[in-house]
Amino acid sequence: MPDNKNIGAPGADSSAEVLHQIGGKTLLDRARDLFGDDPRFWGRYFKTPSDFGGVQYNPNHEHAVLAQRKIRVAPIARQTGNVHGTQADGARDARGNVDAIFAAFGADYLRSQGGQFFVYLDVEGDPNPSLSASYWIGWALTLQAYSRQSSQDGVTLLPGLYCNLDHATWIALAQAQQTAPCSSVWLARWVADPPTCVVPPPWNPAHVQPSPAPNCPVHAWQYAAECGGGDGIDTNEANPGLDLDAFLGKLILPPA
Repeated sequence: MPDNKNIGAPGADSSAEVLHQIGGKTLLDRARDLFGDDPRFWGRYFKTPSDFGGVQYNPNHEHAVLAQRKIRVAPIARQTGNVHGTQADGARDARGNVDAIFAAFGADYLRSQGGQFFVYLDVEGDPNPSLSASYWIGWALTLQAYSRQSSQDGVTLLPGLYCNLDHATWIALAQAQQTAPCSSVWLARWVADPPTCVVPPPWNPAHVQPSPAPNCPVHAWQYAAECGGGDGIDTNEANPGLDLDAFLGKLILPPA
C-alpha cells in the first residue's frame, strides 16, 4: 500500500469466517495479498449467544488465527431488519448482542483488555429499514447499562453505528443523540460497485461525512465491497486524522 499520510490503516469485514476459502486462499490471506500486510481490524457479526459460526463470529475457529496475526475484532450487531423498531425492540436486541460478545470473549478477558469496546449497529438503509430514533435510544442505552451490569461494572460496550449515507438514519441518530450517546461511526460509501478489490484510497472527509453530521467521530470507512465475491471481504480504512491506537484500543484483540 502506498505510503501516504492521508491513507488510513487497512481493515476488513466479512459475512463469512476469516478462514473461509476462495480459490484456495483464506479470507485472511486474500486480505494480506491485497493490502501487502494483515489488516489492523476485522468486522464480524454478533447477534445472540445461540447464533455463532458462518455469518456470525465463531470463536472456536477465529480466535486463535486473529490473535496470532494481531488483528482486532470490530463487533457488528446484526439485527438489520429490526432497526426501525421501538425502544423496547432496541433494548431486547442489545441484551442479545451483549450476551453474544461476552459468550465469545468472556467478561473477565474483556476487562483485562481495557474494558471499553465499540459495537457497531448494522443499519443497511434502503431497501432495508432505516434506523428509528426510538430503536437507537433503547439499543444504545441498554448496550452500555447491560454490559456493565453483566460484568459487575468491569466492561462497558460503547454504541457505534455502521451505515451508508441513508439520510433517514442520520436524521434519526441526530434526534436520538439528545437522549442516548453515539461513540463511533463506521461509514459505508463505495468508490466502485461491488465486487471490487482495491487498496485504500486517500481519505476524503467530505466523501465520508453523513448528513446531518453525527455528534460522534467517523473512525472507519468501508470504501469497497465483495472482494472475491459475495462471501469475500469488504475493505475499509481507519480515519488517518484520528488517533489509530485509541481506535484500535476499543476493538477486541481475541485471546490466543
